[in-house]
Formats: sequence, structure tokens, C-alpha cells
Amino acid sequence: PIGCGVVYSLTMRGFKVVLIENEDALVASASACGQSGLYSSNVSSFEETLSQCTQVDTGVYSSLNVPHDETQGGLFCQVDPWMLPIALATNATSNGASIMLNVTVNSATWSAGVWDI
Repeated sequence: PIGCGVVYSLTMRGFKVVLIENEDALVASASACGQSGLYSSNVSSFEETLSQCTQVDTGVYSSLNVPHDETQGGLFCQVDPWMLPIALATNATSNGASIMLNVTVNSATWSAGVWDI
């Protein structure tokens, strides 16, 4: 759940975040990015959040009430593989993030410390 994990992680660090999904469902494309079932919060900056998403923070599963199982060196969501990205996104919106569905980004420019999309 790369997109949902990033929006959760950045929101928890106090960033103002908008998750933009090209499809009409939250975990249909960019917000899930292949649904790996992994989440990492062991990072201190935006760049690290993006680059270290392979490190798993197992405490997040418990804190968001997502059933999980650590077996054979892997961490897997039980019951429904979409529970984690949906829980991450729900928590992020509760903490101020915005989610825009069915929106295509055609261009983006960085100006005066903010993105103009």
C-alpha cells in the first residue's frame, strides 16, 4: 500500500498531505501501487519515507486493528489484503489528510514551498 502508507506516514509527521488517485476507488491504482502488504514508519523525512518503504513496522497493524501474521520472515494481512491500505488512508484522513479520487495529475510545479498541481 505504497500511496496509502506514504500519506499515513507523512500525516503522522505533521505534513499537510493530499493523496491523488487516478481511479475511482481508493486502492485501485497509485494509492495501492501493487498492494505489497508492507508498511514502514521507521523514517524521519519525506525522502526516507519514499525510499525505505520496504522496512515493515509491525506495530502499525496492531494500532490500526488490522489482523496480521508474521510467518517465514514475511508479514501478511489476514482475511482481506486491502484492510491495511484502507486503514492507513482512514487514519490519515482522520488526522487531516485529503483524498481525491478519479483525478489525473497532468503537471506539478514546486513554488514558494508548496506544490501546485
